[in-house]
Formats: sequence, structure tokens, C-alpha cells
Amino acid sequence: MSDRRKRRRLFRHVMVPVDLSDRNERALRTALTLAREAGSRVTLFHVIQGVAGLAPGELEEFYRLLVQRSERKLREVARSFTSKGVEVSTQGSRQPKSFERPFARPWTWW
Repeated sequence: MSDRRKRRRLFRHVMVPVDLSDRNERALRTALTLAREAGSRVTLFHVIQGVAGLAPGELEEFYRLLVQRSERKLREVARSFTSKGVEVSTQGSRQPKSFERPFARPWTWW
């Protein structure tokens, strides 16, 4: 089986975290290359981390602005994928409370 056919089977859906900075350019280029070669779809996502210990609604306007910025950045990045013929979707959300302290409990790996 050729390398390209193996890749086609391995990478049907590529998920790429986007942190709203330019530091993830290399990951985006790699995801674009993989998606184009394998005919994959791509999901770009961004999670806005919550500030622990604040009362609900205390920074609601701040978070609203962050969500808007996140959506704008994700759309901008998505255009670079669609312009190259890659199917792309975006997902941005605020961090759920259950993820505020992911390593608070020990993990079992088996």
C-alpha cells in the first residue's frame, strides 16, 4: 500500500487547536498539508480558559469580547483552508467548569 493511501486512511479528520496568536502557524501549515494530501476535513477550535474563583457573570463582558475575537480569528484561519479546497469547520467555546483543574486528581493510564 502506498504512503499516500495509508495517510488517506489515517487522517480523515484533522483537529487543530488555535490559540489566537501567530505561534501556531507551523501546526496550521502541517494540518493544511495533511488535509490536502489525504482529502481530510479539518476542525479548527479554540477554548477560552476561565478564571477560577470569580463569581458567575463577574467578567461577562470580558468573555463576550474574547468569544467575538476567537470567532473572528477562527473564520480568518478557516478562509486559508477553504481557499485551498479543504473542508473546514470551526468551534470556539468557553472552558467548562469541569476542566478548570484537569490534574487535580491522579490519572489512571491503564
